[in-house]
Amino acid sequence: MIVHAAASAYARPAPPAAGETARRLPLYLYGRIATQVGVDGPALLVRRTDKAPSRYPFSRLARVISGAGVEWSARALAACLEHDLPIVFLDRAGQPVGYLHAVQTKPSRLDDLLTQLLDRPDGLDRYALWLRHERMHVLRTWRAEQAAACADVSEDEYRELVRRHVYLEETAPLEVAGEHLYLGAISAYTIDQIQRAGIRPLYWGLHGQPLRLADDLAGLLVLDLALRLRGLGSAAHGDDAALLTILHAYGQGLTERCRCALGRLYRHLSKILDEWR
Repeated sequence: MIVHAAASAYARPAPPAAGETARRLPLYLYGRIATQVGVDGPALLVRRTDKAPSRYPFSRLARVISGAGVEWSARALAACLEHDLPIVFLDRAGQPVGYLHAVQTKPSRLDDLLTQLLDRPDGLDRYALWLRHERMHVLRTWRAEQAAACADVSEDEYRELVRRHVYLEETAPLEVAGEHLYLGAISAYTIDQIQRAGIRPLYWGLHGQPLRLADDLAGLLVLDLALRLRGLGSAAHGDDAALLTILHAYGQGLTERCRCALGRLYRHLSKILDEWR
């Protein structure tokens, strides 16, 4: 779940009740103020020129979103890998440009199915079929929810959305002030969920062709969010914390959306691989 972040980039939750496990939260380090990241025992040590150093225990972190102005020490990067803490790096425009994640030490059955798929000459085509079905699923679900809320989508508008995002595979624009925040946060969330699912962000097919699972899954979530925020436009404005509050309302369902999409991928691959045997 994407959590509302304070201006310092981290939301400190209330202490867990007896018997509860403390929630892990995302750490947002946009680096607009000169920022350095090091290690202090079992925690990241973040230094900014405008405030005292802050410690963020690895046991309380789910993922890190790091802006272009953040300087990382080699020890801090290595410690994140040791603690299975993924990092998504943003460029100066706030766009995701890469990620750091630990080697998958506990691959799942889905990881095995993806590997088997890419051993086949038509593996990437079969995966692309699943991805088109998922984009269509996002659009159908959104349209049904709009109809249930008495906000029907015209047939012409719906067909145009299908044409652009299913057949032409256009990237959905987030036409709100917080686009750069949302893209980085969703990318980091996707890497976190992929790691937890025992799969990898990137696979390689025959002839060196990539299957960019993390990018594709993030794209599905961005499409879903873009549809839900349609028409909001300039109404979504404010500082980072205020904009992330909007994302927090959407983020309540991120885990379920990822789980269901990966579940449908598992069924899709199981079916077609059984047909090949």
